[in-house]
Amino acid sequence: LQLRFEPAPPAPGAAPLPGSRIAEAAFTGAGCALSQASASIATTALCGRTPAEALALAETVERLVRGEAPPAEPA
Repeated sequence: LQLRFEPAPPAPGAAPLPGSRIAEAAFTGAGCALSQASASIATTALCGRTPAEALALAETVERLVRGEAPPAEPA
């Protein structure tokens, strides 16, 4: 998975700056049609999110795949 952040980190491989958002997400790889479609949907879902929001989304998807209940929504 390749991610491009806005604003860009100060150096290649550096952590995203506070307040950064994912401006672009892409993947390369091979697999079945379902895995390719899932990766495509994931890249679309990541764009515009902060790194923390992207991690929370990934954790929610993992829980759903495992058949666990998603985390409760804040009231």
